[in-house]
Amino acid sequence: MLLVICCALVWSCNLKNNNKFQLNGTITKENNRFIYMFYTNKQGKRVKDSAKITNHHFRFSGEINKVTRASLAVDIYGSYSPLFMVPEKMELVFDSTGSQTLQITNNKVQNEFLKFEKNQPISTNGQDYRHYSL
Repeated sequence: MLLVICCALVWSCNLKNNNKFQLNGTITKENNRFIYMFYTNKQGKRVKDSAKITNHHFRFSGEINKVTRASLAVDIYGSYSPLFMVPEKMELVFDSTGSQTLQITNNKVQNEFLKFEKNQPISTNGQDYRHYSL
C-alpha cells in the first residue's frame, strides 16, 4: 500500500497544468447497457457519471486535480471495481463478468495498485491465502 501511495504522490507532483482526463474503455460480454463511474472532480464534488456501452466500448471524460480514486460498475447496484485515474488519456479493458480490470495504459498508479492487490492475503476460515500472478 505504501508503494501505491508513493507512486500517487510522485505522479501528482509530475502532472502538467492540464486537469482533463479521458477514459476509453472496452468491456467484455456487455453491450447496450450503461457503465457507471464515481469520482471526485476538480472542484472537489462527488460525481456519478454514466456512459452507454456500444459495440463493447465506452468513454468517460472530465477534470480532476490529481490522481483520483474512482469506482466503475456495470450495474449501479452491483459490485464496483476500483480505479485510480490520472489527468491524461487512458485506455482500459474491463471484464464485467469478474469485475476485474484486465489492462490499462498510461496509468502507472493503477498498474501498481493492481500488482499490490494481487499479492494481498485473502482470509478464509482463519487461514490467510495470497493471490500470485503466474
